Amino acid sequence: MSIGADPEWRLGELAEADADIFAFMEMTMGYVWRRHLLGAIGHRLSVDKTEQGQAVVFADLTGFSRFTKQATAEEISRVIDTFEAVSFDVVSGHEGRVVKLIGDEVLFVVDTLNAAIAAGLELIARLADAYNVPLVHCGVAFGPTVTVGGDVFGPTVNLASRLTKVARSGSIAVPRSGNEYLLDRDDIDVRKVHRSYDLKGIGRTSILAVRPLAHDSDEDATPERKADAT
Repeated sequence: MSIGADPEWRLGELAEADADIFAFMEMTMGYVWRRHLLGAIGHRLSVDKTEQGQAVVFADLTGFSRFTKQATAEEISRVIDTFEAVSFDVVSGHEGRVVKLIGDEVLFVVDTLNAAIAAGLELIARLADAYNVPLVHCGVAFGPTVTVGGDVFGPTVNLASRLTKVARSGSIAVPRSGNEYLLDRDDIDVRKVHRSYDLKGIGRTSILAVRPLAHDSDEDATPERKADAT
């Protein structure tokens, strides 16, 4: 812009730019404040070791990084707010606890593997119905955990996190070992994934892919409905 340009036009241009900046700053500060608040509440909780085990679930928004490259600040804020609100509602409805939200991912715990699967499937379904919200994929593992300051630690948590990385969009990845009884359920779609995965820090792992019964996707060519490879 030249020095001789209309100063009133220049002020209007700056005001419009500032409005976008302030809106983005407000969204960011609100997000950070919520994270700090959850952290402060969590640190007031005692250390607890769950020897008998509990189910650990990671749920991740699929392709969120790509989404943010095309979305406006308002759209990103709406998606995060929807994701958080639905996550807390679903988890509490299954008598679980949200441990923390990490950007486009939520970590929560429930008492049993079946409750974890039910919560994960409900979360997938409800967010699939939400306007312009990316699909969710989940990793679920059951075992002993250690709770410190409200956060959870241990191999079970690591396994659930790694499973999330290999779960397909709209599905839940569960370790096959010890969980093949799920194949007998007729209220959900459970498939053996023929390939195994070398999960970092875990080792070679075979998994089951769990989806809502009505969802008949061919995202993976190798799984067959309740059948081994032939």
